[in-house]
Amino acid sequence: MSKIPYVVRRGDTLYFRIRVPVSLQDVVQRREIVQTLSTQNRQQAIPIALELASEAKVIFNKLSRDMTDIKDKRHLEAIRQKLKAKDIIHQEEMEQKDLEKLREARSVKRETISKAENNVLKQMLLSGGRSVTPKKDIVKDKLETPKLTFVIDRYKKECGLGAPTLTKYDASYSVMVELMGDISVGKIDNFDILQLFVEICDLPNSMPNKKQRKKRGLKLRSLIDDNDGDCIHIKTFNSYKSNIKLLVEWAKKRYRGAFKDVNVAEVKYDGSRTAGELGQRSFNDSELEVLFRSKEMRSYCDSGKLVHKFWLPVIGLYTGARVGEICQINPDKDILEDKGTGIKYFLISQDTESAPDIDKSVKSGTSRVIPIHSRLIELGLFSYTDALKKAGHKRMFPLDKPRDRKAGGNTARNFTRYIEDVRLKDITKNKRIAGMHAFRKTIITKAYRERFIKGLLPIVGHEDDVRDETGKLLPDVSSDYIDSEAMKVPLHEKKKTIEKVVFDIDFYKPVKPIFKK
Repeated sequence: MSKIPYVVRRGDTLYFRIRVPVSLQDVVQRREIVQTLSTQNRQQAIPIALELASEAKVIFNKLSRDMTDIKDKRHLEAIRQKLKAKDIIHQEEMEQKDLEKLREARSVKRETISKAENNVLKQMLLSGGRSVTPKKDIVKDKLETPKLTFVIDRYKKECGLGAPTLTKYDASYSVMVELMGDISVGKIDNFDILQLFVEICDLPNSMPNKKQRKKRGLKLRSLIDDNDGDCIHIKTFNSYKSNIKLLVEWAKKRYRGAFKDVNVAEVKYDGSRTAGELGQRSFNDSELEVLFRSKEMRSYCDSGKLVHKFWLPVIGLYTGARVGEICQINPDKDILEDKGTGIKYFLISQDTESAPDIDKSVKSGTSRVIPIHSRLIELGLFSYTDALKKAGHKRMFPLDKPRDRKAGGNTARNFTRYIEDVRLKDITKNKRIAGMHAFRKTIITKAYRERFIKGLLPIVGHEDDVRDETGKLLPDVSSDYIDSEAMKVPLHEKKKTIEKVVFDIDFYKPVKPIFKK
């Protein structure tokens, strides 16, 4: 590991460390300052450590300057009043008798000021890298539990989660603040939390986001009162529950009396929606025929500006990949050829270079490869991807704007509109046809029926599950006896498996795409 200024590792945690100047070691009463950075991530630790070092050096310089520049009583009194205003020293220390003694002895003056400044230094280090001004905020954190918005902001800064995850969490926390109010977390008890989730459960199924609500002047309680349709789904409810639970558990360890007696784990969903009702089914053969042989699809295939609307569903049909995984593919970095076998494949990874306007992600967090089906090659996939590369694009469908830095949001929505246009949308609970995920269900179902499910599961992203030749999950006690290398499926075997995916569809021949550089 390359050396980072002011950062040291102890065990699994990174720490900030700075040496105290020799002239101040007697005053500060230590040779160095060490403070945990509460993270194992070097990229997160570096800016915090640099900020701590900057603030520490400012205080070191002020300590040195104040020890030499105190020349008269007026200057001493100004410093004392400044310290008093910041609550750095206690009121009782400002009694007249002590003040007269401090004025009489210059050495006492220096010692008192040094201790006061040292207190500032300690508080700054305890703040985790953030400024210690104003001092009253720090004292208030310790003596009184802070307000909900303060705790949420501090949690988001210190939890170490990435921006996409925090965006999801923030949606839950904005609902929490609006329904509960920005009150002290010390005043929130278990009854308050239970009532919060009663209201969350009553939120409408199709609810505008925070930005939309603000723009339209909508209040959550009004949406709850006016809702005469479905409430939120149990999966959405559990997402709120999980996000709020993490915040509560963190705050309990940070602030005395925060969320006293609160137990989010005991919260139960009280709505009418069931876990399985949002499940999608697979396309049947007649539906696939309608989807790929409609007049709308023909217009897409005949237009260089619209042909990308053909490539999304056909790639989904022959890979089973999630829509976000398909859309974020970088044609230059994620479409590769194996040198040993000559097999061309998609690399599904969040670690390769992404387009500048998106953040790549893989649900499992693990990269995988999908051999490119021969049918996709016959239809002209590489003509499409070569045009993307020539125009300098780094994602598969650059004409669709990303949403929340996700490549698939608007592209998936456009496909949903398409299946509505060709009357394929099915809203039957637990048997829906609602979007791209139905392709994933289609290919997996096909593999199960035709007895090659075991070979397909690693291709669609279930390679972490150890299964027998019929596709059934093996118990841990059995999988522990299998060498990890034996669990990895070679690329040539994946290629054989993917070629078993056959659909009797007479696709329209897509034209070459038109992309602007």
